[in-house]
Amino acid sequence: MRALRALVVIGMLLAGCERVSQVVDEPVFGAAKGTLADASPVEVEITPLTQSVAATLNAKEARRRVLQVGGGQVAEVAAGALLSVTPLPTLEPIPYRIGVGDTLSLARFITARGFTDDIAREQVVTSSSKVSADGSILFIETGRISIEGLTLAEARELAANALIRNGIDPRFQLEVSGFNSQSVALITESAAPAGGSGVSVTVSETTKGTGSYPIVERPLSLRELLVQAGLTLESDSIQVVRVSRAGKVYAMPLAHVFDGATPEYYLTGGDLVRISTYGFARDVAYAFGGGSQPLAVPIGAERVHLSDALFSEGGVLASPASRKREIYLLRGSAPIRAYHLDANDPARVSVATQLELRPNDIVFAATKPIYEAGTFLSLINPFRALLTGVATQ
Repeated sequence: MRALRALVVIGMLLAGCERVSQVVDEPVFGAAKGTLADASPVEVEITPLTQSVAATLNAKEARRRVLQVGGGQVAEVAAGALLSVTPLPTLEPIPYRIGVGDTLSLARFITARGFTDDIAREQVVTSSSKVSADGSILFIETGRISIEGLTLAEARELAANALIRNGIDPRFQLEVSGFNSQSVALITESAAPAGGSGVSVTVSETTKGTGSYPIVERPLSLRELLVQAGLTLESDSIQVVRVSRAGKVYAMPLAHVFDGATPEYYLTGGDLVRISTYGFARDVAYAFGGGSQPLAVPIGAERVHLSDALFSEGGVLASPASRKREIYLLRGSAPIRAYHLDANDPARVSVATQLELRPNDIVFAATKPIYEAGTFLSLINPFRALLTGVATQ
């Protein structure tokens, strides 16, 4: 009776082995619509993975969860929304225009004779005046002149006319000696201190980065401002610069600003420049099958491709048990789209270096039948020993 029971068990296992062998010999997904083993019915659409298919998939922007530094909130956004460019319209230097609070210095050249030798000598007489609240300056030689909103060249022309009207030698030099009317505010968002929340902002020139930067006669570009502020590019995050001007907001990635092909964007007084940093939330794709260890492939700021999952240490192609002509990238649901790659063909393997992985993608490799049989034999070895023992009785 014991021998009969042992033979029945072995027969059942052999019957199961024959069935498994037939299933593995066929493609993993044998029909466009079918069922997966040990799972509820699902729809699977199989598509050969070609260069054109990879290009189409890459063109669909991945939605990524990002964490805004200092904001404390996780938001799911399209990476393209952060990487899009709304450029500043000012691509030429903006002339400085005099404003309230600026200090101007007037230097006049006069000829004076000495008291003792009666020799004519050139002298320079300098005076200064601050632009008052009504937008004017007052020099004894010129009288009151309205100069708010004028360029320095325009202010010099008015001063020359005033000197001539007053019968004064029009040899002079007019300069802005104190640039006080205009500035650009720079705010860099940083993590809040312990116990706080939100954005920590300190507007002070003593704080590196965040501060108020004066506009002077020499035009100030956005790139120069960021360099002055000591801002650094971070490769593991997306940094976005937004410039608020006259009720409009112009946004662009920081990497775009420092790109060699990007023109200079020039700033003007009253601009508010805000730097926001977005860190990618932890997202992964998965790879398993083919006798390999399950692998989680991190997807961060850098683009990750199918080849990274296939050829990384411990990847599905690293296992000798993997069936290289049956590699599948599974994406989506209802239906699941299975993109089939024959890794035995070197030309097709090159497609794996082009296709970008998305969060929650699954890379699956079938297992060679011989390795499935080896696994089965390791399972029946104890029964072989049992059978041997029965036969000797």
